[in-house]
Amino acid sequence: MTARELAWHLAGADMFFMDAILNGKFDMSTEPPQAPAAISDILGWYDNAWKDRVSKIKAASGDTLTKTIPAFGMMELPAVMYLQFMLMHMSHHRGQLSTYLRPMGSKVPSIYGGSADEPFQMPAQA
Repeated sequence: MTARELAWHLAGADMFFMDAILNGKFDMSTEPPQAPAAISDILGWYDNAWKDRVSKIKAASGDTLTKTIPAFGMMELPAVMYLQFMLMHMSHHRGQLSTYLRPMGSKVPSIYGGSADEPFQMPAQA
């Protein structure tokens, strides 16, 4: 995937998981939209969609969050557990996205600890 396609996949997948939690099912009935041409458009869409979904999940009932949701015949988990799955998915692809940084002339930030560009710094209070 290109960096833009990967960014769109990350943004869309987060909403896919949160929508499944809110709707009590995974819905694959529609094709995902094409990635916007500009990264700024992806970021704007993600920012609005993230705020919307997080506010809805915060307001969801305990019954909604504990309802068991089957996922494609592979697993069945309480809805809230798909948030953890979403975070693991995001971490995996964020790592992939970070591999594009150096070839594009940027630096790799300290994402999961230090990098060659941003070595790990022990917090002052440690």
